[in-house]
Amino acid sequence: MLTLIAITTFKQDAVAQAAGALPVVLVGFSTNLTNNNKITISWTTQQEVNTDCFNVEKSNDGIAWNCIATVKATGNSAVPVTYNAEDMFPLKGSNFYRIAIKSQSGAIGRTITKNVRVSTPCSIAIYPNPSTNIVNISLGEIPPVDWSLSLVNSMGQIIFQKKYNRLLTTTSLAVNNYLNGNYILEINDGKSRHSNTLMINHH
Repeated sequence: MLTLIAITTFKQDAVAQAAGALPVVLVGFSTNLTNNNKITISWTTQQEVNTDCFNVEKSNDGIAWNCIATVKATGNSAVPVTYNAEDMFPLKGSNFYRIAIKSQSGAIGRTITKNVRVSTPCSIAIYPNPSTNIVNISLGEIPPVDWSLSLVNSMGQIIFQKKYNRLLTTTSLAVNNYLNGNYILEINDGKSRHSNTLMINHH
């Protein structure tokens, strides 16, 4: 039997929109680390009233949050509904998760926070590869200092370079303006330098 662990609440400016109705009653919220170092986030609703979607939010320090997945809600339901999302690239150390529930009127409520600790770092991920318009970069752990990203063409020329705060462990790079071909995506995380081949193919 599931135990009620959270009922969403609303910010003051959203109370009027909510009109006193509970958009969601949440009766289950869990996070599980799988054998392949991925984290599955699951939650179950017992009741939904005019619910729009669920945003899975993640933080590595419990302060700064980013949305890593959006799941469309059933909308209106009086029976239990279970939803799932997956964090493909958790970091070594703490990974905090919470669910932001958005009603069709725009009101937002949030669940309690869950923390999953990962003891072994994931490798740096670059996806999709080949890339057409956007390439995503995810570090395997929080680096000791600010880190830099460089894109090098086949002639050895640096055509893009940017430095990032150490707490920002994921970013996206637009590659739609670069010619088709093979490039080197170089990441310097303060401890070491990682070079990865990136193929850009606009078809």
